Amino acid sequence: MFKFKIKFKNIFSFIRFISLFVGFVFIACSSSQQVLSTKNNGEIKIDGEQSDWKHLTNMKGENISFGFSNDENNLYISLITNDRSKIMNILGGGLEVWIDPGNSEDKIGIRYPEKPDPAEMMEEMRKQGPPDFKKEQKGSNENKELDPMMKNFLEKQKELYVLDENGNVIKSYQIDSKDYKLNLKVDRASLCYELKIPFGKKPFLNLKNGANVNVDFQSGEIEMGLGNMNRPEGMGGEGNRPSGPPMGGGNPPPGGGQGGFGGPGGNQQGNFQNTGVIDYSFEVTIKK
Repeated sequence: MFKFKIKFKNIFSFIRFISLFVGFVFIACSSSQQVLSTKNNGEIKIDGEQSDWKHLTNMKGENISFGFSNDENNLYISLITNDRSKIMNILGGGLEVWIDPGNSEDKIGIRYPEKPDPAEMMEEMRKQGPPDFKKEQKGSNENKELDPMMKNFLEKQKELYVLDENGNVIKSYQIDSKDYKLNLKVDRASLCYELKIPFGKKPFLNLKNGANVNVDFQSGEIEMGLGNMNRPEGMGGEGNRPSGPPMGGGNPPPGGGQGGFGGPGGNQQGNFQNTGVIDYSFEVTIKK
């Protein structure tokens, strides 16, 4: 085993070394990607279609992209992915987008979709029966359709929630309202999330002195013990929708594979593998 020693002249040299090391680690762990918001001259529509977005920030090797655009009155945000594990994590763990213009009092979060109630998910599974894993592995066009259970949950969610800096709900809006507007188009193979946030005083995006905002995308933990997938009557679970602070990103469990419900690398017996956690940060320069 390779060993090395570092000698310090005095205690002050040691303290200085530790301070520099901790500072380096903090910077490495907390860095966010700097991007420029493009001008929207009417070409971007909140319709769940990704073809509107000509300028995207692609996360290398991760099959996920983000877009930022604005006009005089609104900020437009997109998240696009064809990573199935990330899609299932957004649907099963919920998603929160946090926008911080530099003043904690003006920081807002947008929660949509909301994390499903694990007990309700279990009940839906009992009704539908276990997934057909053989059908999952055929790779047909039919396999691209969204799982009926997740489709049912999304169809029930007609509102988005605006949160304060502590994660408390300030106000809710219909996802197709004239102010806030959101569209989520998804199947098993791709997801396009589009959001329009109006400029103005809270609960809108209150920009003060400068045009840089921090935008964080965070999905929640999937709380769903599936038990033995071949015996749905044995499945159970309880839980409540989150209503407190922002959902943490977290890390995938050791040995977790890729895939959604019974997809490639999915766990057919045991707990759902939480492998596609969303946790991305950007510093966005707004052009007004």
